[in-house]
Order: sequence, then C-alpha cells, then structure tokens
Amino acid sequence: MRISVRLLGGAVVEEDGTPVGGAAAHRHSLALLAVLAVAAPAGVTRGRLVGLLWPESPEKVARNRLNTCLHRLRKVLGSDVLISQGGSLRLNQEQVSADVRRFQEALDEDALSDAVQLYRGPFLDGFWISDSVAFDGWMDRERDRLARSYRDALESLARRASAQGDPELAVRWWHRVVDEAPADVRASLRLMEALSAAGRRSAALQVAQAHATHLEEVLQAEPDPQVQALAQRLRHGDATSAEVQSDSPPPVTPDPNTVAVLPFEVLGGGEESGVLAAGLHHDLLTELSRAGDLKVISRTSVLRYRDGRTPVREIARALGAGTVVEGGLQQVDGRIRLNVQLIDGVRDEHRWAESYDRDLTAEDLFQIQSQLAGKIARSLRAELIPEGAPGVQSRANAAGLTPGSQEPPTTSLEAYRLQVQGRAHLDERTEAGMVRAVEFFRAAIQEDPEYPLAWVGLADGLTLLFEYTQEGRSRRLSEAEAAARRALELSPGLGEAHASLGLLHEARHEGPQAIREHTRAVELRPGYADAHNWLSWTSQLLGRPQEALAASRRAVELNPLSPEVVGNLGVTHLMTDDPVTALRELGRARALQPDEGSASFYEALTLHRLGRTEEAREILDGLVVPWAGSGPRSTHALLQAAGGHTEEARSELAWFEAQGDAFATGLIRLALGDRDGGLAALGEVERWTYWPTLAIHYHFPQILGPLRDDGRLAPILASARRFWGLEPDGSLPDES
Repeated sequence: MRISVRLLGGAVVEEDGTPVGGAAAHRHSLALLAVLAVAAPAGVTRGRLVGLLWPESPEKVARNRLNTCLHRLRKVLGSDVLISQGGSLRLNQEQVSADVRRFQEALDEDALSDAVQLYRGPFLDGFWISDSVAFDGWMDRERDRLARSYRDALESLARRASAQGDPELAVRWWHRVVDEAPADVRASLRLMEALSAAGRRSAALQVAQAHATHLEEVLQAEPDPQVQALAQRLRHGDATSAEVQSDSPPPVTPDPNTVAVLPFEVLGGGEESGVLAAGLHHDLLTELSRAGDLKVISRTSVLRYRDGRTPVREIARALGAGTVVEGGLQQVDGRIRLNVQLIDGVRDEHRWAESYDRDLTAEDLFQIQSQLAGKIARSLRAELIPEGAPGVQSRANAAGLTPGSQEPPTTSLEAYRLQVQGRAHLDERTEAGMVRAVEFFRAAIQEDPEYPLAWVGLADGLTLLFEYTQEGRSRRLSEAEAAARRALELSPGLGEAHASLGLLHEARHEGPQAIREHTRAVELRPGYADAHNWLSWTSQLLGRPQEALAASRRAVELNPLSPEVVGNLGVTHLMTDDPVTALRELGRARALQPDEGSASFYEALTLHRLGRTEEAREILDGLVVPWAGSGPRSTHALLQAAGGHTEEARSELAWFEAQGDAFATGLIRLALGDRDGGLAALGEVERWTYWPTLAIHYHFPQILGPLRDDGRLAPILASARRFWGLEPDGSLPDES
C-alpha cells in the first residue's frame, strides 16, 4: 500500500491512486498532513501543530483534538504513516509520498522539468479550515513561496533554452511564466524577445497588446512604457535580442581559490562515527578559513549537499567553488580511516587522493585535520596562489591553541564529541537548538575545563539564546562574558572568542566595543562567516549601511546558502536604497528556511517600500518576530494608515499607547498626520533596542523622510546613537 498526498492544485489523500475518504478527507486531517509534508523530512512539534490548527481552543482541548485527529488518521491510513519522536511528529516517507515534497526535491536536484510537471496548481488551492487565522497565514505564505519557486523554475528553463539556441522552447517556457503572472512586465518583455528571436515578431506584438489589455481591464492601469517601447522597435525591425536585463543574480563563476569541503560520508560505525565525521569536517573548514588567500565556503552552506546526490559540477556552480573536497570516514575497532579527494570543480576531475589511518584519539583527530589542511593549502598555493602569498600554515595553529603551541585544543575525545554536537545544535538557530547546544557545551567543559572552543560555544549559545528570545538578559550575558574571556585566557589568538565578545557587546548595546571585537575576529580568521555576518548586523545598528553591506556580502560569499546570512544581505540592500535587489535576496532566504520570521518581516518592509502595500499587510498579519518586539504589529498599523484604514490604525494606536510603547505610538501618530504628537512620542523613547534603532535609521522614508529638516528630529537621533555608545553625530568615541 502506498499513500499519496496531493497538495498542489487542491488537497486529497490517495491510496494506490484511489481517493481515501473518512478521516483522511476531513479538513483538519488534510491541514495536518499538509504541515507535516512541507516540513518533511524534519518533524513538527505538537505545540506548533495545535497553534496552527486549533489556535482558539484552550491548550488541553487543542491537544486532545490533535490526538483524536492522529488516532483517526492512523486508523484509516495505517499505524505507521505518522511517526512520533519526543514532542514532535513527522511523516513516514517510506509510506507516504507528498507532491509538495517531491516538487521541492526536484528543485534541489535541479530537475526543473520534473518540478514544473509536479506543480498542478497553487498549494492547497481552494482549501480552508475554520477559526484559524494562524493556519491561513501559514498556508498563504507557503502558497506564495511555492508559486515563486515554480515561476523561478520556469524562468530558469526558459533561460537555459535560450542559451542552448532553442528559441521555440524558450517561447513555450516564457508563455507559461506570463500565464502565471500576466501583469509581470519583465516576463512579458522576455517572451517578446524570445518570440522575436524565433522569427515571430507578429506574435511578440500580440503579447504587447495582451499585456496592455490586461493592465487596462483588470488593473485599470496605463500600458507599460517598456513593453510599448519594445513593441515599437519590433515594428520598425530595430530591436536586439538582449535589450532587457534580468533582475536575477548573475551566474556564479567558480573560483579556483574558493574551496567547498563537502560533509564526509560515514561508512559505518553508527551515530558516534557521524559525530566524529562532523567534527573533522568542521575543524578542517576552520583550519582552511584562516588563510586570507582562500575563500572557504561555510559549513552551513555545504551541509545541503551531505546526501551525495548532487554532481560536483552543480555544487561548484551553486557555491562558486572551483575546488571541491570530498571524503569518507570509517571507524573500526578503535581506529578511524579517512579517505579524501581534491577535485577540480569546473572540470570535475580528481587532482589527488589521500588516506589517513589512525588510532581513535583526540590527538590523532587533530593531527589528521592539520595535515590535511596543510596538504590542501600547499596544493592550491602551488597551482593557484602567486609566489610569496602568505600560506595557511602561518595561521593554522590558532584553532583553539595558544600561538606557537603544537598541542591539541583538547586531549579528551568525549569533550570533543560534545563540543561538535553542541555546535551542530547551535547552527539550527532555533530556541530548542540553542538550549540543547548550551547543554552540550556545559558537558564538554565538565569533561575538559581547558577546552577553548567549548567555552566559545557556551558564550555563543547563551548570547544567541538571549538575542533570539530576549529573555534572561542579565544572567545569560554575564555567564556568556565569563565564558568568552575564559576562552581568550586559554587561547589569546582565538578569533572565534573575539567574535563571541563582539556578539556579547552588541547584545548589551555597546556598539564601539562590538565593532572592535568583530573586526579583530575577521583579522584573526578571515574566513569566519559568522564574524562577518555579526559585523554587518552591528554596523546596521550603528547607522553604517555601506559598511554593513560590505560585511554582509563577504558573509554570503563564505556562506551562500545560509538563510540567516542571505536574509541579512537582503535587508542591507534595503538599507542602502536598493529594494529590488533586497526583495530578491529575501525571497531566497525564505526559500531556504520558509518558517524563519525575520526574512518575512524584512520582505514586508521591502514590499511596502516598493508600494506593494497589500502584499506587505498579508505577510505582517499575525507575524511574531521576538527580537523585533512590536515591529511587525506597528508596521501593520502603519500600512493600515497608508491604505486609508484610519479607524483600524487609530485602534492600534490606542493599544500601543496603553502598552506604553512610545516608539510605535510616535510612528503611528506621524502616519496619521499628527507631526507634533508623533515627534513628542519619539522624544520619550529611552531604550533604543533593535527594532526602534533600525527603523529610525532606515525604514519608513515616506513617514520619516519629510522630518529630516525638522529640528526636533535631531535630538531623537542623537538619543538613539548615545544608547549604542556613539557620539551624537554618529561617530565612534575615538574618532575625530
């Protein structure tokens, strides 16, 4: 028996091709299966499920309803279709096939033709459940994400057809893009170009007419001047085939000095071998990233290729890596064997292979990573790096070691394992993951109190836990500082520890100190993506958008598939007045991690900047982003005011006034035309935390822009700067 869940173009459960009735056809059952299918292969917590499906019910009642729903589904579909693990649920993918999952897998494998064939229509088209605004919002966001992915796949197929010299195939693909979005100017222009290249100018002119008709009859808008101009040139025979520039990012050319070290394949040995493989992989990346001459792709990005199914050339293109390292680890009877190959990512040719067969001890693990890093660096320097360029070995000993020491950072294999597991949980960037990470780091320190990287992990875990949840400030940050300083006592040249201190200072609103520590971190370890990303974030808060953009670009070069890093790049483009590029990068971030709230919030701000107010309001409705506090709700109120929904905006204003939120009160009053009241409220803000600081510097130019010449705004800006340790004019205290 094979269960199939069809969610693209409707919602139905089938068994061997026949629709299943009963409990499997109930709306809440279908909604439950949809949430699990989108999350697969990961699970979804029961708390998340009841919050989406029965948000209006008391907790106990909602939990009972979930249990009843699960019982009925298992009775109809089989007891093994849903797997419970702790407090989470997931689909048994050996028993259940979901089209939305196959669609995503086809995209990940670059099987775009298969993906577009699977897309039979919008996600959960026409579906609804009663009394759940939370589910409606989730469903709308997923529907938009999948529709964007579908359109992106169609556009990629069209571009490939053009590049392969097949204009007719390109025409077919561009037609499907226009069918999906008839008002999209760029898609219509591209279709016209493809038709012209195929020698079908009259058909291209018909597209221009259809686009104008759609704008006039459906949107009550004038014909687009770009489309009309291209049509005019086509009539006179003087249009070129490459007049319209794509707004997609340029293709990445693999750089020989950019290295992607793929996760090591585990060749037996169970969970313990998996932990060791992950540790060796992480440490090899750390060793190599200390060389400023090499650009080493971050672990977060290469982890997407751990299944080994993606061809090396595709990985190289996706990451811009001209050099790829892959290998496998086997653990047998107290020994480990690591086989490693260095591959030319452009030609997919092996350059060399190396085997390491050692006893399973901490000392041997660190010796393997050091020798392997040295061999890779020497190989690349001999072939790719000019003579006289600094090598890796001059920096290699900083991996948790006192400068000049040859001793491993820990002699405890158990402490090493625990530290690796902690870092893996920390990379999840979820509250649950951070809590688990802190537990592992504490255990590693208990095993070896002189292990610097365990202390760094504890510092990062505690600080990030505060940053993401805004809870336990004093206790967590005090312990984090003690941990970071202990790491520096043990290893003064450890760049990761300086980055930890920078993150800590930023959490305490100590801007100049944060900038200093992050800058020191990237000096000591140029390839540390987190340090560049945190430097960008701090620069944003200090009102330095160009510096933030430069640091963010470097972070994305090193970690191109991290949703956090890509989203940060998106918002820096918004802060530097490039909302079109910002929207593209934020869309990429949401595609990488659909449930991440920050990218959604920034996307709404960007849509508002572009005048797409209704789309922004839909995203913001019910959105919660802990670090941003009242940001999403107050922004939603601003959009209500901008859209003429004055009464709704005034109702929100009254709520914020009752909460004592001076910043939100000030913004909404300004949006409603009350300049005096708005400025007075902004003048009462005492704590310029993340959201107010970012908003006053960069967002809502429609509201704040006209105030730049109002003398009453200057002391408000000065107050925000002083809160972050800057001079009133925005300079660092030691600057002239």
